[in-house]
Parts: sequence; structure tokens; C-alpha cells
Amino acid sequence: RKLSDGTWLFDFGNNLAGRVGIRVSGAKAGDAIRIKMYERLDWKGNPVSSIYGDVFYPSDSAPGGKASMTLRNMDSYICRGGDSEEYRPRFTYTGFRYAIIEGYPGEPSLDDVELMVMHSDVPITGHFTAGSQLLSNISAAVLRTYLDNLHGGPTDCPTREKNFWNGDTQAFAPTACWYVDNSRLLTHWTKHGRKCGGNIYGWGDEEYILPWTLYRYYGDISILQAKYPAIQHLLASRGETLASTNARFRDHLAMNNLPEDFFAACFQCHMFKTVAQIASALGEQADARHCLKTFDRLRDEFN
Repeated sequence: RKLSDGTWLFDFGNNLAGRVGIRVSGAKAGDAIRIKMYERLDWKGNPVSSIYGDVFYPSDSAPGGKASMTLRNMDSYICRGGDSEEYRPRFTYTGFRYAIIEGYPGEPSLDDVELMVMHSDVPITGHFTAGSQLLSNISAAVLRTYLDNLHGGPTDCPTREKNFWNGDTQAFAPTACWYVDNSRLLTHWTKHGRKCGGNIYGWGDEEYILPWTLYRYYGDISILQAKYPAIQHLLASRGETLASTNARFRDHLAMNNLPEDFFAACFQCHMFKTVAQIASALGEQADARHCLKTFDRLRDEFN
């Protein structure tokens, strides 16, 4: 539909990750066409852009920064002019449901606007249907959300940061492995991928949680063997006392966040219990006994 400012709004029906391409006829050389993408509209039907602020790298949007434009999720195309031309972004993707096209010569038809959905190629292995349409829709949205965030690795959001937060990944990994075959992609990522979160409790724990999840789903012990030195290093760096700090994120989306000492202590206990299982699967029985004994002691202290 045409908006009051002369721009054109396209609704693709669902939030997704990808690109928008356009076909143009009759443009003049130098004409600028902008494609602005949004996830939602306000109650008046206007696009909402306020959610695209910075989180992890705020200096990038400062004057002179790498991304100093205020508006995110925008592609700009300068026309060469002539009878017909096409534009498809090659080096970017974003998350959106709505696209607003500004500066288009004439009225774009549905054939002039092309949606390209993008995500890593993983086989779908989990299927869910229910008599309740609501539950079926929720399941479809969960799968679509994961795929929208799967671009060479598991990202946090396709709209802005596109960062590989390992806390997000360790929390969602069991669900992700139920829906799709992650045996290759997440195995490669946990061994070699870039990660955000460091050794913070709940985030650095991806070091052992994701390999253990992959092993439980796919039975390939090689991921445990490959990650065991890194897991042992994590244990050594954290020590064997009940943790109370280094958990500043905690349950960061909760209305009322958990206390830092509670969150850190829970993950310290969980770490030794899970690593005991990993060590046992690898035949490292001495390590398994030590980790289980440490877990029992820390659990008693926690209680």
C-alpha cells in the first residue's frame, strides 16, 4: 500500500531474515531508491525503528563510526537509468517483516519486489503439529526464529548485532537440535566459531553444554574428545569453590533478574555435574569421580 509520504509498504506476512531485491523500469541515471526494513508497525500502521539501537558496539554509530547512520536495516541503490535494471544486495542480510520502498519511479508491482529468505542450510528433522492452531503456530515460529538466526553460526538477532552470544546458544541448543540436524554446523561452531560472552557464568558454560548436547542428540563422541581440553581449562579457571560473582548478565530478559551470587552458584554446580558425565562418557573415570564429588559438596553448600 502507498503511505501518505509517497513511499510503498510491503508486508511479507512473517518475520524472517534475508534480503529484498527490486526491479526498476524507466528510472533516470542517478535516481536513488531506498529499501528500509522493519520488524513491526505501531498501532497507527507506521514502521517502528526505535528498536534498532546499539547494544554491544555503541561506538560504531557515533559520528565517524563504522555505521554512523541513525537508521539500521536500509539498502540504497543508485540507478544507472534505462529500460530495465535489477538490484539484489549481495553482501548483507537483515531481519524484517515489512519493507518500505522510497524513491521508486512509478508504482511497484508485486513482481517488482523480490523476497530472498536466507539461513544456513540445515536439514529439518523435527516436526510438530497439534489440534490447537495456536500451538502449531508457536512451533512454526520457534523453528523460523532459529533459522532466521542461523548464518554460519547461531546469532542473537538478524536485525542489528548479528553476534554469536554463546549464552543464547547454550540455552536454546536442545530445542535447536530437536528441530534441525545441527551435527555439522554447531559442532564446527563450538570448536572454531567466534563467541561473545567470554567466561561469564551462563555464557562461558557453552564450552561444555553445547558439546554435551550434541553428543546426546547425535552420539558422536568426537566432539567431546575435541572439546575436553577446553572444558578442563574452564574448570581450572573457575576453581572448586561456590561461585558468587562473574555472572553480570544472569537472566537478562527477566522482569526481575536473579541475584548474581545465586546465578553463578547454580552454574558452578551444573558445570561439575555435567563435566562428570562428559568425563564418564570419555572413560576418564578419575576425572568423573572428582567432578561428581565436587558437585555433591557444592550442592550441599548451596542448599
